Amino acid sequence: MSTRSGFTLLEVLVALTIVVTAWAGIAAALPQLIGPSPAERAALAVEGVLRQAREAAHEGRSPVTVRLQDGGRTVAAPSLGARADLPSDIVARLEGVRGWGSSGKADAFGANDEAAIVFLPDGASSGGRVTLSDRTLSAAATMAASDAPFPTSAPTSTSPIASVHVSWLTSRIERR
Repeated sequence: MSTRSGFTLLEVLVALTIVVTAWAGIAAALPQLIGPSPAERAALAVEGVLRQAREAAHEGRSPVTVRLQDGGRTVAAPSLGARADLPSDIVARLEGVRGWGSSGKADAFGANDEAAIVFLPDGASSGGRVTLSDRTLSAAATMAASDAPFPTSAPTSTSPIASVHVSWLTSRIERR
């Protein structure tokens, strides 16, 4: 009579399948357990201001303009009092229509050259994009590339971490 000790191949495969399935479930649930990152929270806040501006333009039957304030630290719709203040390490860049005056019309002489996203009452918009960038990543890259031990000026480029796009035709707002 012979006695064998150990596991059969089938037992090992079943155990591995159970372990892999458990790890897959944990990996899928982990982002929800941890919560959104500061960049995701900032993008959600910017998206909220844009959505609020779009709704106000449609309901109020007048154009609503979204601009940057405080040197890219705040995304705001001044006529609504809606604003998204960004964390200290995140800065925004707005790409949109230029020369859009506070009257809700394009200035004939381009007196106002600040970029803006304008939502119109008919459901269209000027379109544009708000890009969020991380100042700390760009500062580290600038210091690593520099020959000097300490940079003498603030970095001019930043690393994009998120963006919110607005369609000019449909005013659809999409976070990327």
